[in-house]
Amino acid sequence: MQRWHEESLFTHGDEFYVSLIADIASAREQIDMEMYIYRLDGLGRRVSEALIGAARRGVRVRLLVDAIGSAFELEGLEAFFAETGVQLRFYRRFIVGGVLTPLANLNRRNHRKTALIDRRWAYVSSANVSSVHLSRAAGGESWKDVSARVSGEGVLALEAAFEVAWTKPSWRPGLGRRHKRREFEAREGHADDLVHLNDTRSRRRSLRLENKLRILQARERVWIANPYFAPHHSELRALKNAARRGLDVRVLLPKVSDVFFMPFVTFAYYKTLLRAGVKVYRYLPSVLHEKLRIIDDHHMIGSSNFDFRSLLYNLECDVMVTHPENQQKLERDFESSLLHAEALTVGEIERTSIFTKILATIFSLFKYWV
Repeated sequence: MQRWHEESLFTHGDEFYVSLIADIASAREQIDMEMYIYRLDGLGRRVSEALIGAARRGVRVRLLVDAIGSAFELEGLEAFFAETGVQLRFYRRFIVGGVLTPLANLNRRNHRKTALIDRRWAYVSSANVSSVHLSRAAGGESWKDVSARVSGEGVLALEAAFEVAWTKPSWRPGLGRRHKRREFEAREGHADDLVHLNDTRSRRRSLRLENKLRILQARERVWIANPYFAPHHSELRALKNAARRGLDVRVLLPKVSDVFFMPFVTFAYYKTLLRAGVKVYRYLPSVLHEKLRIIDDHHMIGSSNFDFRSLLYNLECDVMVTHPENQQKLERDFESSLLHAEALTVGEIERTSIFTKILATIFSLFKYWV
């Protein structure tokens, strides 16, 4: 199995951002960062000041922010980074060059959370640049996230993917996007690579097939933690099949979500999962925002949700956790989270109010878009 040359795992936002800001401060050549949500709160200003400091040292700094994920921050970000040396772009704005962006493009967002430093280090995370991911002691809301800092050949694939996304904020021709696309496709690897990207239609198909086959071929366990759970029907069948075969299948979801309708969408899946033998838990202390899959000895983290948006529309990035000590750390953290979660039962779901069941039915009709 391939391994990262160097690899660190962060299960808390505080330690993740301390490491990221330190690497930004020591960068010598280039920094490329892409974020779905970038807020100019306390954490955002610390990250921004580090980026500006790097730019003033002569480091090439490029920041790509999704125009819908950070819709209420666009003007503030433009003003904050004006004349600082930081190159700022927004991924698929509503209006580009006075022309309204096609609606089909507006539906396709950049949901990745990555930072690439000096062509050596890559940070891949479920956490955005927002104070909510910090502990309450640090002024945040203690959202549960997981992140990695990696070094190795897989960083090249992340760089190529960033180059493609960097040209997409302007969907007009003439910016070399086709060349970048060819360069990326030449570097695109197979499903067993360290980095899982979904920039192309073929990659999306192969990843969906791989995820389903890994569950179907699992021998011992399938552990999933995800904040937005609305799986494709093939993955849902695979999960139920694994549980019926006697495997240890556990799904950890949030009790409280930052997206108000997601608990109703997810509710529609509870009974069928529980009846098949899948153990379903809801995390209690805070918003569960991490995205992880542990299938036997395969450990994957990143930005991908277990829903149709990640499967069909959004740009996502996930990486394998390959070092044994970090795999064990990820497993221990997952089991620790279960100690702070409630286990659901079929009886509890059946006793749920009819109002909740009606809302779940209504919202589940929109699972392909939410």
